[in-house]
Amino acid sequence: MSARLMPVLPGVTQIRGGLVNCYLIADADGLVLIDAGMRADERHILHAIDASGHALRDLRLILITHADGDHVGCAARLQAAARAAGGAARLCVPAGEAASLAAGKQSRELRAQGLLKVALRLVASLFAFKPLVCDATLADGELLPVLGGLQVLNTPGHTPGHCSFYAGGSGLLFAGDAFKNMGGQLRLSEGFNTWDERAALHSAVRLSALEPAVMCMGHGPVLRAAAPAMQRAIAAHKRRLQIS
Repeated sequence: MSARLMPVLPGVTQIRGGLVNCYLIADADGLVLIDAGMRADERHILHAIDASGHALRDLRLILITHADGDHVGCAARLQAAARAAGGAARLCVPAGEAASLAAGKQSRELRAQGLLKVALRLVASLFAFKPLVCDATLADGELLPVLGGLQVLNTPGHTPGHCSFYAGGSGLLFAGDAFKNMGGQLRLSEGFNTWDERAALHSAVRLSALEPAVMCMGHGPVLRAAAPAMQRAIAAHKRRLQIS
């Protein structure tokens, strides 16, 4: 298996792109992709589909966690290619992010200042995405026919309508950008690209209560036996916000 493809559980693969992770699920009904990376990640996703033993026409669902260009960059191209090959490739997005995705823009303004703001302007084209035609919106608590039941969880904070996905049967959590595992440290969404840090805290507490066996994130390695690290990250975020 390619160094960019990391097995998570049987039938679940992490696709490591240049900046962000996507996740491919192969089950009896076909393929499900969680997030769609940046435009340059399309070749990695296509390679993962080929490595799974399936074909592009088997892609039945593309699930999006939030409206950031590094999570939806090649969604439209993958959907079009899969449909041209005879597949369904239904694009399903969080209800709270649907309007932004349909407009081809992020769902919150980045709060960068100074040199960081200048740097972001220079790379803005890399994160741009075209308006997406969504087939369905995802509601909190909705159960999708994936992995024996994949629950949609509203987890605002990083963006206003961010969502996560949880497969209770296997204890597998797809947390999107609600958590990030960078430099060997688990953290909540914080800083200039976070819509509301207090909402991010509430969402993290909700996810932590699940005590997931495995947590998959948009950024960083998969984390196993994740609950203790999640609690530590929540405590650190509370200190950041000066919440007791």
